[in-house]
Amino acid sequence: MSTNEELARSVGWMREFLNDLATCSTATPEVAAEAAACLAEFPTAEAYVEHAFGDTVDITLHKSLHRAFVLVRFTAIKAGCLTAEQERVQPYVLRHYPVYV
Repeated sequence: MSTNEELARSVGWMREFLNDLATCSTATPEVAAEAAACLAEFPTAEAYVEHAFGDTVDITLHKSLHRAFVLVRFTAIKAGCLTAEQERVQPYVLRHYPVYV
């Protein structure tokens, strides 16, 4: 698997996490609202790959990546909002998330 494919896969999983959190019955209203807001601004896989390998840093995109990462890593996990499948794959997603986030 190429680096671009790996990045796109991680982005896909993060988008799924955000979507699930926005609609999760166990999520608090605050977590669900933040997940929905993150998802609205989260980049497509193409934009993400371009950002990761581009010559310039897109600050808006960078902030949206960081916001989503913080939500998943520190809010959703602690609140117990992740499904069993998300619990299983989240270490992989977080481990493969860009080091600049």
